[in-house]
Amino acid sequence: MSFKGIGYTQVSDKDTVEFKKHVLFLCHDSLEGRAAGSEGEMIAVQYVEDIFQSLKLDRFFKNGYAESFIFIDDDGDVKVSRNVAAFINNDTDSTILIMAHVDHLGMGGVHSMSYTNSKIHYGADDNASGIAALLFLAGYLKNKEFKKYNYLLLVTGAHEPGYFGAGSFVRKYGNQLPRLKLVLNLDMVGRMKRNEQLIYVCINEASESIFDYIKFHLSVMTFKVSVAELLEGDHTPFDKAGFKSIQITTGMHQDYHKVSDTPDKLNYQGILNVVNFILEIVKL
Repeated sequence: MSFKGIGYTQVSDKDTVEFKKHVLFLCHDSLEGRAAGSEGEMIAVQYVEDIFQSLKLDRFFKNGYAESFIFIDDDGDVKVSRNVAAFINNDTDSTILIMAHVDHLGMGGVHSMSYTNSKIHYGADDNASGIAALLFLAGYLKNKEFKKYNYLLLVTGAHEPGYFGAGSFVRKYGNQLPRLKLVLNLDMVGRMKRNEQLIYVCINEASESIFDYIKFHLSVMTFKVSVAELLEGDHTPFDKAGFKSIQITTGMHQDYHKVSDTPDKLNYQGILNVVNFILEIVKL
């Protein structure tokens, strides 16, 4: 199923420069692929914290923007990762959660699809692209035209070994989010095909009514949206807890989990389209 609109842009093309800046930082060699529990992941987490602080967003966690949790990595070792969360409080009775995971595969490991797992897996699309979109939204959603909902911005750690950051968040705070209207998970939003202009929206059963409403009201998009069943991801713990959940992605590609998932292959205009799509959703 798909639908197509007439054509509208809320965010200008010059904003793709900001997306690229975020992606290039997260994919720098010094972060060594942001493996869960690594120093590179912690540098990426601090980068997100610094931007939330510069935007003067409210802290969600009691002791700051970030909160640590313990997880078991693929080798069976106990490690520490962190989630980062900020809140935009518009004093409404409904909240939309927008999330993206910050970690990737580091130097490879068991999840690598490359022939070597001794080189940096940059994870430009997976998921520096999602973080770039979320960080842009963090500043944009403060504008007065987006006052209908509160916004909880969540950057999760330790996604690749098994959605540990998302799971930790739901276990600790799921019962504190009774008015959570929708969970939007941004995962791999940087590879929109230029000749197809397609965004994939994966929904769970609980979110079907919301997406039907979205379809009815969105009439100004320059790209197509394809709807599919929700698969596994950081949204999974939210889905299992009964929250309305949607994953937004531009789809799989041949560089998935390979060393070749690099910043030069991203479609930054496509990330812009994803951001515009989300901004239309949160205005409904």
